[in-house]
Amino acid sequence: MESIEDIKLKISDKTIAVIGAGGLGGYIIGLASRLGLAKIFVFDGDLFSQSNIDRQLYCKKQTLGKNKAEVAAESCNEVGVTEAIAVTGFFNEEYFELIKDVDCVIDATDNIASRLLLERFGELYNVPIIHGAIDGMYGHVAVVRPGEKTISKLYSGEEIKPGKTLSFVPSLIASIQVSQMAKLLSGEKTLSKGELFIVDFIASTTKVINI
Repeated sequence: MESIEDIKLKISDKTIAVIGAGGLGGYIIGLASRLGLAKIFVFDGDLFSQSNIDRQLYCKKQTLGKNKAEVAAESCNEVGVTEAIAVTGFFNEEYFELIKDVDCVIDATDNIASRLLLERFGELYNVPIIHGAIDGMYGHVAVVRPGEKTISKLYSGEEIKPGKTLSFVPSLIASIQVSQMAKLLSGEKTLSKGELFIVDFIASTTKVINI
């Protein structure tokens, strides 16, 4: 494996998009923005509410009622390592052209329709997707390269609303997603086709399965 400095150098000219700036997305943006990437597009059309305070990094009394993407991007730009651009709408086909040249997209959405849309975007523009999801005390991560259909395989059934979670669950899953992104963009080994990295916080276990 390359040294830390080699990895940072190799990703210093890369641009990514993070879709969602809430539970998973906030931690992803905070971590990714300190790696020295060239640019991060931050997407979210939602506003912070009181119910977000327990698990969303950028939610606090001062940001209640503010757009999540704007708050996250502003925080990143204050750090000053990576340029962050806020897109204050929910990701849809109209935004495909805006981010068609990004090197990677990190999925921090919370519904099947958005995840399948990201998979289709990745296939259209040959962009890898770092998928992540949480449900209560569980979470998983997958690296989805164009054409692999991992997200379609995962979400082929009826949508089930995720259970409530605790602050440390999205933070860890986000860390795994960012680590996979950094390794992918620097040419290091990542999760392979069809591999799903699963974290069980109740049993304190991790495992990788093939789907």
